Amino acid sequence: MRILTPLAKPGLVLAKSVAAPGGKLLFGRGTELNRRYLRVLHEEGLRVLNVESDTRVEPWERVPEVDEFVRSLDARFHSVRDDRRMDILKNAIQGVYLDFLFELEE
Repeated sequence: MRILTPLAKPGLVLAKSVAAPGGKLLFGRGTELNRRYLRVLHEEGLRVLNVESDTRVEPWERVPEVDEFVRSLDARFHSVRDDRRMDILKNAIQGVYLDFLFELEE
């Protein structure tokens, strides 16, 4: 699962290796995060971490994949799909959040 680095908690385990923006490996897959490691990740400017599933991570803390987000948003607005105002609202939410998700990938 993907989470924002500032929301990561000590004890979470990396599901993928993490490299600095320059490509230098910082932490390998399976590393258990502690406060010092989290500080390093934040200082390196990493915005998103892939961590193993953990019950301490709430659903709202997850960063969805783009396709997952679009499907979820379509499902939430399905019952009001014929309401023009709700369609405008859905498109506004989608635009803002997709910009956020794509920015995280940079």
